[in-house]
Amino acid sequence: MADDPPFVFRDTSEDDAREYVAKQRRFRGYGTDEIARAEASQGFRFPPLFREYLETLGRERGELFCGSDVVAIDAMGEARAHAKEIAGNDLPASAVVLLTHQGYSVVYVLDDDSVWQVIEGETPKRVAASIRDFIAAEVSLMEDVWRSQHEDGGYYVSISRGIVSMTFPAAGERPFEKRWWQIFNKRRRC
Repeated sequence: MADDPPFVFRDTSEDDAREYVAKQRRFRGYGTDEIARAEASQGFRFPPLFREYLETLGRERGELFCGSDVVAIDAMGEARAHAKEIAGNDLPASAVVLLTHQGYSVVYVLDDDSVWQVIEGETPKRVAASIRDFIAAEVSLMEDVWRSQHEDGGYYVSISRGIVSMTFPAAGERPFEKRWWQIFNKRRRC
């Protein structure tokens, strides 16, 4: 998907555009010593598949979970406190918070590697048997969105002072017909 993006850069320097694309391809995990410190601070060992996730994708994960706030390893205590506010007594002691969304939804992993979500005011529900299944479902959703955005003609991305804006044009306009690298070759700036 990163090799065939459904967007065109507009009002963006070439350096900003290249960094934006590079970030989509960046995957990096935490070291085992960092994970061990996080486990010590939480008071229990993390589930095996969650540890694997932290080791491979914990620090940087491309566009995976884009739009949600993925919990950094050094912020797990704060995330747990936030999750407790949302879930109340429904948050199990072994829950490790993976991400939050818009402040009203929390996704967490239990000691059996199952993934759960609690939305403010609702009962927690199991959303995946494991973090692998959760990631696979997220990637599948990303692929569906990518296909849809291609079929719709794409969208514009503008970057200014580190702030990324996306513009989805009205019907009829198809920014995707001009790729960002074609724009660079013609103007050296887009």
